[in-house]
Amino acid sequence: MQIEIESVSIQNFLSFGNQPQVIPFRNGVNLVLGKDISTGRSNGSGKSSFLDAIPYCLFGETHKNIVKEQIINWKNKKNCEVILDFSIGTDKYKVLRAIKPDNLSIFKNEKLIDRDSHIRDYQKVIEEILGMTFPTFCNLVHNNINASNKILAMKKPEKRKFMEDVFGLQVYSELNTKANEKIRGLNNKMNEIDVVVNSSNASLLRIEEQSLQINDKIKNLGSSDNELRDAEEAFSKMTEDFANIDQIISIGEEKIRVLTADHKSTSVLSTKVEAKASLVERWIKEVNTKLDDVQSSEKYKKDYLAFARQVGSPDNIKEKIDVLQIEKTKAESDYMLNDGKLKTIQISIATVKANKKTEEERLKRLVDHNECPTCGQSLIGKNSSILQDMKDRLEMFTKELETYIIEETMKKDVVNNLYGLKSKLQMQIEKLSKDKDYLYGLKDKIKSAHDEKKLIVSKARYQNVVKCLTACGWKLEEKLKLLDKDTHFIESELDEVKSKKVRIESHKNKIEAIKSRIDMEKRARAEFIAIIETNKQNMLTTQGEIKSQQKRKETYANLIDYLEIIKEICKDENLKQYAISSIMPFLNKQTNHYLSEVGYGFFAIIDKWLEAEIKGPGITKASYGSLSGGESKGIDLAIQFGLLDIAKIQAGRWPDILIMDEILDSSVDGRGIGKIMEIIRAKQIEDNNKIFIISHREELSDDFEADCTYYVEKENGYSKVTIQ
Repeated sequence: MQIEIESVSIQNFLSFGNQPQVIPFRNGVNLVLGKDISTGRSNGSGKSSFLDAIPYCLFGETHKNIVKEQIINWKNKKNCEVILDFSIGTDKYKVLRAIKPDNLSIFKNEKLIDRDSHIRDYQKVIEEILGMTFPTFCNLVHNNINASNKILAMKKPEKRKFMEDVFGLQVYSELNTKANEKIRGLNNKMNEIDVVVNSSNASLLRIEEQSLQINDKIKNLGSSDNELRDAEEAFSKMTEDFANIDQIISIGEEKIRVLTADHKSTSVLSTKVEAKASLVERWIKEVNTKLDDVQSSEKYKKDYLAFARQVGSPDNIKEKIDVLQIEKTKAESDYMLNDGKLKTIQISIATVKANKKTEEERLKRLVDHNECPTCGQSLIGKNSSILQDMKDRLEMFTKELETYIIEETMKKDVVNNLYGLKSKLQMQIEKLSKDKDYLYGLKDKIKSAHDEKKLIVSKARYQNVVKCLTACGWKLEEKLKLLDKDTHFIESELDEVKSKKVRIESHKNKIEAIKSRIDMEKRARAEFIAIIETNKQNMLTTQGEIKSQQKRKETYANLIDYLEIIKEICKDENLKQYAISSIMPFLNKQTNHYLSEVGYGFFAIIDKWLEAEIKGPGITKASYGSLSGGESKGIDLAIQFGLLDIAKIQAGRWPDILIMDEILDSSVDGRGIGKIMEIIRAKQIEDNNKIFIISHREELSDDFEADCTYYVEKENGYSKVTIQ
């Protein structure tokens, strides 16, 4: 049944841009030409790209074998979408496949077919609808036979592989490979069976040995009843003298608690007595310090009164310092005032000296050169009045300078006297400050008065208290020693009793252990008997397993013999050659049918190795290599169409479209192109299908009349299809 491909919508697919393009597919022989505006050439314009959208939409692949990331337009990098419309009988189908975002949707008669959870399962729905896989589809649509790949010019290994691919004979190679894999797997399983059988036989030997050992253990398994009786008698004797051992331990522990409490309270009291004695001793030290202060204070007091009689009291000294401070402040103020005036006079002296020097230089210039000191003009015979004026000014500067010098001398004396007075007052203030500080220091050393007699009495009383506290501390220490001795004695007795209790408990545990051992002996005897019974059952089971494995091994050996037969049948010289030989008559018939349709004056006899003998009227001993370029292209195309007919029969369903890429771009003359086009036209009429011839040769549109021309133009990096 024919699959009618109707149209395709393309967006951001390969070189096609963001604007969707809907391209219908028309019946007849269609020519596909193109041009890249940026290069001015046909290559790279996108001629094959819009036809590659068909297999991509159906199978997610193209015959160019490019990865998913390269399918999406490299500029826009998103929103790649291809929609294909086709019919099978009365049913209409639409398939949408997209990238970024990814999407696959299948519609039958405008109704969405439910999606499976996995995209691979949903893809199988398309393959079931078409009745073919991607390789089969490409064999029917893109067969890759063009001017650069002549079938009859292939080498023998290439022809052999080509025949296997075209006739689907690779299944026999795969069957041979699968048979080898199965044989290896069965041999591995037989080896595993041998391992299992050997392991099972070893297990039988181990079980037999174990049963013998267990029987020996049962014979050697003794009884602990006599040991239990002896232990119980010994325990009875041990507990005769210590019937109330727990009560004895309780009384001893109570005594220790009482002694410990007494020791703790005595220790606390001893600590308090010691602390009180330390406190009283500190009071004694304070009394001694106060007695020392009484003696030293009398000495400092005498020194204070003696020095105060010489220089006065601190208050008197402070009053003197205040008066001197006022005088000093006035002297400093006068000093600063007169010093400022002195500096002003010195500045005036410097100014007058500078003016005088300048005037002397001008006078010298006038006298020496008779030139005006201001403008430099000659003053010969005219300088008498100017000279007199300059001398008068020079005399004025001299008198002014003498006056300033006298004032400077007088002001220096005043400033020096004021500076000496200021320094003298500062020295007097510093001396009085030292005297005042010394008196205050003596005054600080004079402590408050203490009653020396009371201090002596207090000291004696404190010393008696210390003696009493020391004696009390000694008694408490003795008591603590006695308490430690009694506690140690009772603890020793209690440890001995507890040790006796531990021995009693240990013996009691020994009795319990003997009882447990007797129970274990009974259980062990029962378990040994059960193990022997279990071993008997395991031996029967293992022997049955060995027989079962041996039967499996026989079955696998029979399968290996069967697979060896399959391998022999699938060898190249057997089934493959038979299959090729059965197909070759039909291929010869179809090839010569297409050659005769266009009036070629020869026919071809093709053998199973695709070796062709050319025969016809007046033709003898001709081969494929004897043909011209156009004739060899014609026979290649006839073989291609014959193979396509075989593929259709094998597929059961086939697309009504055939894409022939660059088959006319080789060195074929006009007559050869005409013959080739007659074959193509005959095939199209016979199948009533759509044939697309992709070519770089734009002049082809003049060589033959196509039913329709698809022109692909690429500009600014994007392709666009127009139909003419």
